[in-house]
Parts: sequence; C-alpha cells; structure tokens
Amino acid sequence: MTSEAKTAAVPKAPKAPHEGGKAAAAAAGRILKGQPRGRQVSLRLTHVSVWSATKLSFFVCIALAVINVVAIFVLMTLIHAAGLFDTVNDFVAGIVGTSTVDVGASFSTGTITGLAMLAGIVQIAFGTIFGALCAFVFNAIAALIGGLRVSFTNDK
Repeated sequence: MTSEAKTAAVPKAPKAPHEGGKAAAAAAGRILKGQPRGRQVSLRLTHVSVWSATKLSFFVCIALAVINVVAIFVLMTLIHAAGLFDTVNDFVAGIVGTSTVDVGASFSTGTITGLAMLAGIVQIAFGTIFGALCAFVFNAIAALIGGLRVSFTNDK
C-alpha cells in the first residue's frame, strides 16, 4: 500500500462546533477542554533497518567530530591568545627552579587539534558500529516483546 493510499484512507477529524466564544478560541489556535483534537492512531514499531541506522549514525558521528575539532581549535587558539601557557610556564619554572620548561610547546594548537582529529576518527568508527549494534539489539528485543507502541495524532 503506498503512502498516498494510506493518507487517503484516513477519515477527516470532526470539526469543532462554532458556538459563541468557542469559535473565537479555536480561531486563536487554543485547544479547549473537551474539544476533539483530531484522529489518533496507535502503531507498533517492530523493525529498524540496520543499514539505515548505520548510515544515520555515521553521518551524525561525522557532524559531531567536526564540531569537536572546531571547538578544540577555537579553544586552543583562545588559550594561546590569552597567554595562559606563559603563566603556566612561569608557575612551573618557579616550582622546578629552571626556566627551560615550555608547556606551550607541548600543548600547541596543532598538536591538540591533531589529537582531536584522531579522537574524531575513533569516534566515527565506534559510533557507527554502536548505531548498527543498537538497531540489531532493538530488532531482537522487539521480536521478543512485540515492538514499541507509538501514538500519532493528526492535529489538522
């Protein structure tokens, strides 16, 4: 059955009576107590395509990895611009007693951004595998218990 056939088979919801203040409230978009809201349909979700879940989780993980790398780059740029590593170098030099310590060189923007990119690649790989695994587990559990009951309402 096509989606056009499914939507054509759904009957229209009854219209609210137009009496006094009820018509004005309905026109304003407010729902009145006891007023019909539309047709409610209850369905069961019994299967999630593993391939679709894998593709979705892959693209979501790519977006999150890009956001993480950009955020780390901006944060490290701000930290270097604020001179935080110079303060840390002075603090460590005061404790150790030598001024040869350079924390900023160890935690440069390029190094930390590169590590964020590596973490993003790992996140994409494991997140994609996790998304497929979740779909597989859902399908197995849904086969045992009959699925997930979901209700939809047509508010038109």
